[in-house]
Amino acid sequence: MGNLFGETKFRKVFYYYCIDKCRTDLVNQHFIKVICYTLTLNKIRMTSQVKNPFAWVEIYVEDMNRAQKFYETVLQIKMIPMQTPGAFGDLEMLSFPWAQGESNISGALCKTNEMKPGTGGTLVYFTCEDCSVETARVEMAGGIVLQKKFPIGNHGFCTMVMDTEGNTIGFHSDK
Repeated sequence: MGNLFGETKFRKVFYYYCIDKCRTDLVNQHFIKVICYTLTLNKIRMTSQVKNPFAWVEIYVEDMNRAQKFYETVLQIKMIPMQTPGAFGDLEMLSFPWAQGESNISGALCKTNEMKPGTGGTLVYFTCEDCSVETARVEMAGGIVLQKKFPIGNHGFCTMVMDTEGNTIGFHSDK
């Protein structure tokens, strides 16, 4: 199995110690090899930087104040006023919070005559601790719950709602 388990001293010592202790039992030797291989794969998965292909999300709105109130109420955040980059005509933007320099994405509520809100296009999912919490705030904030919390197999749970501007959005959580 050589390179399969990596070349770190810890893995080598762990592997040979375990094989030595189990040298008379081929089943245990195989089991130890599987454990070492799994530990190595998990280490690779944890340390590999997978590039997030998303960079920015724009949610188009008709009424910026109404949309701001909806998202601040449901997500319990504070939207950040943005200066429009360059000459974009009537574009008005409020940014969602983000952590500068971290591996995350953000986005903005955008109001312009060039793009209109609505359902049927791109669907944005917001990450949550428990998506039922944010969903419980939707109707109070003027939105509509389209689909209550439902499981998505091993990938957690999600809900689907419509914001005050007619955009369908989702909330996702692991629990």
